[in-house]
Amino acid sequence: MVRLLQHNQNHSYAAFQLMWQTIREESADIVLIADPYLATTNVKVLRNDDNTAAVVVNADLPVKVVSKALKGLMVVDIGDMRVVSVYAPPRFSMEEFQIMLDNTVMAVTGIHKFVIGGDFNAWSASWNNQLGERGETQKRRGELVLSTFAQIDAILLNDGSTPTYVGPGRTSVVDLTFASRTVARSFKWEVLSSYMNSDHRAIRIDLETQSVRNLSRPITGWSIKYFSKDIFEVMMQAAVDTEVTTSEDLMRILVTACNATMTKRKRYTPNKSAFWWTLEIEALRKECKHRDRLAQRAFHTDLYSTFRDEFKVARNALKRLIKHTRQRKWKEFLGTANNASFGIVYHTFKKVAEGSIGPRTMTLDEFREVVSELFPTHPNTVWPDYRIDQPREFERITNDEILAVARRLPNKKAPGPDGIPNEALKVGMLTATDAFCRVYQGCLENAKFPDEWKRQRLVLIPKPNKPPGEPGSVRPICLLDGAGKGLERIIVQRLNAHIEEVNGLSDDQFGFRSRRSTVDAIQRVVDIVSVARSRNRYSGRYCAVVTLDVTNAFNSASWLAIANALQRINTPKYLYDIIGDYFRNRVLMYDTTDGPAEIAVTSGVPQGSVLGPTLWNLMYDGVLRVAMVEGARIIGYADDIVLLVEGNCVDDIEILVSSQIRIIDRWMTDNGLKIAPTKTEFIMVSSHQRIQHGAIRVGDHVVHSSRTLKYLGMVLDDRLEYTSHIRYAVERATKLWTTLVRMMPNKAGPSSNVRRVIALTVVAKVRYASPIWCHTLRFANRRQWLRRFYRPVVQRVISSFRTTSHDAVCVLAGMIPLHLLLDEDSRTFHRRRAENIAGSVARNMERVTTMERWQREWDESVHGRWTYRLIPDVNRWISRRFGGVDFFLSQFLSSHGFYAYQLHRMQLTGSPLCDACEEPEDAEHTIFHCVRHRELIIRLQHQVDEELTPENIIEVMSANRYNWSMVHQAVRTIMIRQQHRRHVIERGERRALLANIQLALQSSDSDDE
Repeated sequence: MVRLLQHNQNHSYAAFQLMWQTIREESADIVLIADPYLATTNVKVLRNDDNTAAVVVNADLPVKVVSKALKGLMVVDIGDMRVVSVYAPPRFSMEEFQIMLDNTVMAVTGIHKFVIGGDFNAWSASWNNQLGERGETQKRRGELVLSTFAQIDAILLNDGSTPTYVGPGRTSVVDLTFASRTVARSFKWEVLSSYMNSDHRAIRIDLETQSVRNLSRPITGWSIKYFSKDIFEVMMQAAVDTEVTTSEDLMRILVTACNATMTKRKRYTPNKSAFWWTLEIEALRKECKHRDRLAQRAFHTDLYSTFRDEFKVARNALKRLIKHTRQRKWKEFLGTANNASFGIVYHTFKKVAEGSIGPRTMTLDEFREVVSELFPTHPNTVWPDYRIDQPREFERITNDEILAVARRLPNKKAPGPDGIPNEALKVGMLTATDAFCRVYQGCLENAKFPDEWKRQRLVLIPKPNKPPGEPGSVRPICLLDGAGKGLERIIVQRLNAHIEEVNGLSDDQFGFRSRRSTVDAIQRVVDIVSVARSRNRYSGRYCAVVTLDVTNAFNSASWLAIANALQRINTPKYLYDIIGDYFRNRVLMYDTTDGPAEIAVTSGVPQGSVLGPTLWNLMYDGVLRVAMVEGARIIGYADDIVLLVEGNCVDDIEILVSSQIRIIDRWMTDNGLKIAPTKTEFIMVSSHQRIQHGAIRVGDHVVHSSRTLKYLGMVLDDRLEYTSHIRYAVERATKLWTTLVRMMPNKAGPSSNVRRVIALTVVAKVRYASPIWCHTLRFANRRQWLRRFYRPVVQRVISSFRTTSHDAVCVLAGMIPLHLLLDEDSRTFHRRRAENIAGSVARNMERVTTMERWQREWDESVHGRWTYRLIPDVNRWISRRFGGVDFFLSQFLSSHGFYAYQLHRMQLTGSPLCDACEEPEDAEHTIFHCVRHRELIIRLQHQVDEELTPENIIEVMSANRYNWSMVHQAVRTIMIRQQHRRHVIERGERRALLANIQLALQSSDSDDE
């Protein structure tokens, strides 16, 4: 059964909020909205372009937008049922109304299952609108509706005995629901009595149809909410007293321990009430309904105006209460950020700011098509025999290896098909180490990777800004059993040790390798290109940079090519044999509305496995070793490869690049891979003053050079100026920060410490690959771009006024200026490479230099001198162990706030003087000298047992938590007084201005007379 709601919201905020509560109360799956509330960013609300109609999909159903451009219509497919939300406002002419009806008919023509619902503003006896001679236009509309929908054999679902519109003194039926005969075989249509803050009633429609089914897969596994490590250890210890030699034995004792210590996972069921719903709102909603009915019944009596006024009072009170309650709950939610881990805070804030998860956008057929495209079927691969007669002797697995695997298991990761969470598996490995050791040892000895660990459950993760329903729009992740991944870890550790021993991978392959990052790969490309860029009037002054994209690379890798790569590096036979069995009988599991489905996997490496990346590197290493034309070189990172070709002129470059791509394409074809010509990008880097253009051939496709291309998240340009990348990085980070900033209001929300961590996470998007491009910051315009981005970010961390200088706000927030941070990134990167040390060690060494430079800049700056007077030592300030800076404290520390002197500079007040002391009112005067607050400051000095001055107040505050709290409370009280006084003055000034205007108008009238 599918439950629909239908409602005209009259673009009301309160009606929109009450809709969400009604959805929960009625357990509705789909809502058809006419005249929706406009100011919402909720991604579950699918609106048409003119904002007259909308559809809300509340359940986990497959949804596809068919059309949102038609006037008055929103057309979506939900499963194999088409849903059309309609709103025909009274302003529509008869011609516009007929066009809307014709568009509706066209939208459902040829569709066997459809529902059409909305406010047609049409009257007819067919739905019991008996209004005499009134409403000729509405009657004509009703005739058009009946005659037009007769073409598609649409069935009217309305039960005409109940009105859908209830206005002052009259009722009517204007909200109509039509359905195809297939859908209308069994239904229930009912007008709800709930108050919705609209003169239209909500309608509930229950359809007994199988056309729309939930896409959610069955819930398996256990919940770790009440997981007890101690009890699990006891259960595992008792179970392993029996002999455990096979993977079946091992999984049996793990499942037994999980059943004894954890409850089964359950599907999430939303609360029956919205997060802001309270008993007070519920009572007031009932009161509104009662008052509305009293007014309706008394329409023709003398009491109508009284009842109507009482209803309006209750209605307005309900609207205010909903608004204020939502605001209060919102502040409470923001306040929880200080008590949660950063990861939870950041991802929760990001999810709330960007919108909740939207409806699914793939139908069942599209889903199956995507799966078949992503996991193509190949002929079964016969794993070749090892060419070299090698003994299968190997070192036995030790308990230390098992313990190392256990410690590397990450928590809070999605489990595989067996549902065993990593938290439990880790305890099991640490407790029953011998059992795991015996089972894994047996697998290696018998060259048998257990079949139950070869099952992989498919999860499709949508890629941002990609069209839905296409294979390239999703990232396939395969969830594997944790115990099987433990065996993979044993195999890959030994395989990697052998690869390093024989130098089995090209030095130009950077992906999935220890101590090699994307920045290292980009740096290698830039180093090669820079050589050509530096040449002048010599050979090789041109260099082509070509990025090649491989279609569905990881899932198309040839297993035979992997076997050949393993033999090329003389892989130990025991590893070679078990990897061969690893690929045998692999099964991909996925869920559909028809139930679970499975397909055999015949190629590729599982995305989400431990062993897959290393096997991919070995196989893909072949493309880096193909025959090279003169001046060519290939750099690889995972499945991304960039072709670099040097030449003496553009014509040479075009010929050489096209030839090399043909060589690469042949290798790809031989190994089951395919280049995507349309995704190939190409730039021509040269020392020539004029911009050089070229064209290369990739298969049957001609690719013309552009000014920029994107490689591993960095935008490279043909002049190596990095202007495009800086702009791209700043725009990307600014967009993310804009979505998060509303989570950080001035007087509520997370503390400055939490905000700082969130801000640094956003700033990291700008810092990406900075060692490559930060040298260009010698140009003032690029530093200015970064400062324009960074300053408001840092200001929001401490909720300071926007007039606070960049230098001062960085010190107060404890955030290193961005240009110094980028320079530190560069020094850290190059020191790590030169001295072959860990990145954290290099960072700590370079941080000393950064702090010295920051202190020097702070000493020499001409901005923020009041802040410098309070905080001359940056390092001492940021190394304190407690105390955050908020909206009130930042006003004192920066002297930018509700001070007459500051407001006068901004031309917001007439005088810079304190009206109580006749002295310039700035932070120093307000806190230390003003007679208004003298009593409060004297009490504060007694509390901290110190006479306070600008020179010692920070030292006193930082002495202990008590002092910080006392000073903060005093400053907060003073600044609240300042703000309140400023508001009083502004109100008085406004009243005086209005009075003067009235006098001027009266004087003008007198002069006219």
